[in-house]
Amino acid sequence: HYKNVDDESLEPRLEAYDDTLRREGIGDLFRTLPLAYCWDDHDFLGNNSEGGESDHQNARRFARDAYDLYVPHYPLASSTEGIYQSFQLGRVLFLLTDTRYSKSPRSGSGTSGKTILGVNQKTWLKSQLTRGKDLDLIVWANSIPWIGADDPGEDFWAGYATERAELCQHLVDNDIRNVCMISGE
Repeated sequence: HYKNVDDESLEPRLEAYDDTLRREGIGDLFRTLPLAYCWDDHDFLGNNSEGGESDHQNARRFARDAYDLYVPHYPLASSTEGIYQSFQLGRVLFLLTDTRYSKSPRSGSGTSGKTILGVNQKTWLKSQLTRGKDLDLIVWANSIPWIGADDPGEDFWAGYATERAELCQHLVDNDIRNVCMISGE
Protein backbone atom coordinates (compact mmCIF):
# COMPACT_ATOMS: atom_id res chain seq x y z
CA HIS A 1 0.00 0.00 0.00
CA TYR A 2 0.97 3.61 -0.26
CA LYS A 3 -0.75 4.90 2.87
CA ASN A 4 2.27 6.37 4.69
CA VAL A 5 1.00 5.21 8.10
CA ASP A 6 3.43 6.55 10.69
CA ASP A 7 1.46 6.52 13.93
CA GLU A 8 2.04 4.19 16.85
CA SER A 9 -0.86 1.79 16.49
CA LEU A 10 -1.66 -1.41 14.66
CA GLU A 11 -5.18 -0.80 13.33
CA PRO A 12 -4.42 1.80 10.62
CA ARG A 13 -1.76 -0.51 9.21
CA LEU A 14 -4.14 -3.47 9.04
CA GLU A 15 -6.75 -1.22 7.42
CA ALA A 16 -4.21 -0.15 4.79
CA TYR A 17 -3.58 -3.81 3.88
CA ASP A 18 -7.35 -4.43 3.78
CA ASP A 19 -7.93 -1.41 1.54
CA THR A 20 -5.27 -2.64 -0.88
CA LEU A 21 -6.74 -6.12 -1.09
CA ARG A 22 -10.23 -4.70 -1.72
CA ARG A 23 -9.06 -2.77 -4.78
CA GLU A 24 -10.25 -4.29 -8.04
CA GLY A 25 -7.45 -6.17 -9.73
CA ILE A 26 -4.91 -5.71 -6.95
CA GLY A 27 -6.63 -8.07 -4.52
CA ASP A 28 -7.05 -10.66 -7.29
CA LEU A 29 -3.38 -10.37 -8.16
CA PHE A 30 -2.28 -10.97 -4.56
CA ARG A 31 -4.71 -13.85 -4.10
CA THR A 32 -3.78 -15.72 -7.29
CA LEU A 33 -0.03 -15.26 -7.76
CA PRO A 34 2.65 -16.57 -5.46
CA LEU A 35 4.78 -13.69 -4.29
CA ALA A 36 7.28 -12.75 -1.65
CA TYR A 37 6.68 -9.24 -0.41
CA CYS A 38 8.97 -6.91 1.51
CA TRP A 39 7.94 -3.38 2.34
CA ASP A 40 9.56 -0.12 1.36
CA ASP A 41 9.11 3.40 2.69
CA HIS A 42 5.43 4.17 2.00
CA ASP A 43 4.11 0.89 3.38
CA PHE A 44 6.59 0.97 6.27
CA LEU A 45 6.37 4.42 7.92
CA GLY A 46 6.08 6.89 5.06
CA ASN A 47 8.13 8.54 2.35
CA ASN A 48 11.90 8.06 2.81
CA SER A 49 11.33 6.65 6.30
CA GLU A 50 14.19 5.52 8.49
CA GLY A 51 13.29 3.05 11.21
CA GLY A 52 16.59 3.57 13.00
CA GLU A 53 15.66 7.15 13.83
CA SER A 54 14.87 7.51 17.54
CA ASP A 55 11.40 8.98 16.89
CA HIS A 56 10.39 5.83 14.96
CA GLN A 57 11.22 3.13 17.52
CA ASN A 58 7.61 2.43 18.54
CA ALA A 59 6.00 2.93 15.15
CA ARG A 60 8.40 0.53 13.44
CA ARG A 61 7.41 -2.25 15.88
CA PHE A 62 3.74 -1.73 14.97
CA ALA A 63 4.65 -1.84 11.27
CA ARG A 64 6.50 -5.12 11.81
CA ASP A 65 3.65 -6.60 13.83
CA ALA A 66 1.12 -5.69 11.13
CA TYR A 67 3.30 -7.30 8.45
CA ASP A 68 3.78 -10.42 10.56
CA LEU A 69 0.03 -10.74 11.21
CA TYR A 70 -1.23 -9.87 7.76
CA VAL A 71 1.30 -10.82 5.11
CA PRO A 72 2.03 -14.47 4.28
CA HIS A 73 5.80 -14.87 4.47
CA TYR A 74 8.62 -17.28 5.03
CA PRO A 75 10.07 -17.49 8.55
CA LEU A 76 11.63 -14.19 9.49
CA ALA A 77 15.33 -14.34 10.36
CA SER A 78 14.74 -12.29 13.50
CA SER A 79 11.80 -12.37 15.88
CA THR A 80 12.39 -8.80 17.05
CA GLU A 81 13.89 -6.84 14.16
CA GLY A 82 12.96 -6.20 10.54
CA ILE A 83 11.25 -8.48 8.06
CA TYR A 84 14.28 -9.98 6.35
CA GLN A 85 13.91 -13.59 5.24
CA SER A 86 15.21 -16.24 2.88
CA PHE A 87 13.92 -19.31 1.10
CA GLN A 88 15.29 -21.77 -1.41
CA LEU A 89 13.55 -23.18 -4.47
CA GLY A 90 15.59 -25.91 -6.11
CA ARG A 91 19.10 -24.56 -6.54
CA VAL A 92 18.06 -20.90 -6.22
CA LEU A 93 18.33 -19.01 -2.93
CA PHE A 94 16.05 -15.98 -2.50
CA LEU A 95 17.02 -13.26 -0.02
CA LEU A 96 14.60 -10.50 0.94
CA THR A 97 16.25 -7.69 2.85
CA ASP A 98 14.54 -5.00 4.87
CA THR A 99 15.97 -1.62 3.90
CA ARG A 100 13.82 0.42 6.32
CA TYR A 101 13.52 -1.07 9.81
CA SER A 102 17.12 -0.50 10.99
CA LYS A 103 18.07 2.27 8.59
CA SER A 104 19.99 5.09 10.24
CA PRO A 105 19.12 8.69 9.33
CA ARG A 106 20.52 9.76 5.97
CA SER A 107 21.07 13.28 7.31
CA GLY A 108 24.32 12.25 8.99
CA SER A 109 27.52 13.54 7.47
CA GLY A 110 29.25 11.37 4.89
CA THR A 111 28.40 7.73 4.42
CA SER A 112 30.69 6.13 7.03
CA GLY A 113 28.98 4.73 10.11
CA LYS A 114 25.53 4.87 8.53
CA THR A 115 23.60 1.68 7.93
CA ILE A 116 20.64 0.54 5.91
CA LEU A 117 20.59 -3.03 7.16
CA GLY A 118 21.73 -2.73 10.76
CA VAL A 119 24.37 -4.96 12.33
CA ASN A 120 22.33 -8.15 12.71
CA GLN A 121 20.71 -8.12 9.27
CA LYS A 122 24.04 -7.33 7.61
CA THR A 123 25.66 -10.28 9.40
CA TRP A 124 22.74 -12.49 8.34
CA LEU A 125 22.96 -11.29 4.72
CA LYS A 126 26.69 -11.99 4.49
CA SER A 127 26.11 -15.45 5.93
CA GLN A 128 23.29 -16.15 3.45
CA LEU A 129 25.37 -14.94 0.51
CA THR A 130 28.25 -17.19 1.53
CA ARG A 131 25.88 -20.14 2.08
CA GLY A 132 24.40 -19.70 -1.40
CA LYS A 133 27.60 -19.30 -3.38
CA ASP A 134 27.61 -22.94 -4.52
CA LEU A 135 24.00 -22.83 -5.72
CA ASP A 136 23.01 -21.95 -9.27
CA LEU A 137 21.74 -18.50 -8.34
CA ILE A 138 21.15 -16.12 -5.44
CA VAL A 139 18.31 -13.66 -6.04
CA TRP A 140 18.59 -10.70 -3.67
CA ALA A 141 15.39 -8.67 -3.45
CA ASN A 142 16.33 -5.21 -2.25
CA SER A 143 13.71 -2.44 -2.35
CA ILE A 144 16.01 0.50 -3.05
CA PRO A 145 18.40 1.31 -5.92
CA TRP A 146 21.94 -0.01 -5.55
CA ILE A 147 23.70 1.99 -8.26
CA GLY A 148 24.54 5.66 -7.83
CA ALA A 149 27.44 7.95 -7.05
CA ASP A 150 28.22 8.40 -3.35
CA ASP A 151 25.89 11.09 -1.97
CA PRO A 152 25.48 11.37 1.82
CA GLY A 153 21.94 12.75 1.65
CA GLU A 154 20.41 10.08 -0.58
CA ASP A 155 17.68 7.72 0.64
CA PHE A 156 19.09 4.76 -1.34
CA TRP A 157 22.46 2.95 -1.28
CA ALA A 158 24.33 6.02 -2.61
CA GLY A 159 23.75 7.67 0.77
CA TYR A 160 25.17 4.62 2.53
CA ALA A 161 28.09 3.98 0.20
CA THR A 162 30.45 2.74 2.92
CA GLU A 163 28.07 -0.10 3.81
CA ARG A 164 27.49 -0.79 0.10
CA ALA A 165 31.27 -1.05 -0.44
CA GLU A 166 31.54 -3.40 2.54
CA LEU A 167 28.94 -5.73 1.01
CA CYS A 168 30.69 -5.60 -2.37
CA GLN A 169 33.97 -6.47 -0.69
CA HIS A 170 32.30 -9.45 0.99
CA LEU A 171 31.24 -10.74 -2.44
CA VAL A 172 34.79 -10.31 -3.77
CA ASP A 173 36.53 -11.78 -0.72
CA ASN A 174 34.32 -14.86 -0.79
CA ASP A 175 34.30 -15.29 -4.59
CA ILE A 176 30.51 -15.04 -4.73
CA ARG A 177 29.62 -14.62 -8.40
CA ASN A 178 26.06 -15.89 -8.69
CA VAL A 179 24.06 -12.95 -7.32
CA CYS A 180 21.22 -11.25 -9.16
CA MET A 181 19.73 -8.24 -7.39
CA ILE A 182 16.19 -7.10 -8.10
CA SER A 183 14.78 -3.89 -6.71
CA GLY A 184 11.90 -1.55 -7.18
CA GLU A 185 9.54 0.50 -5.12
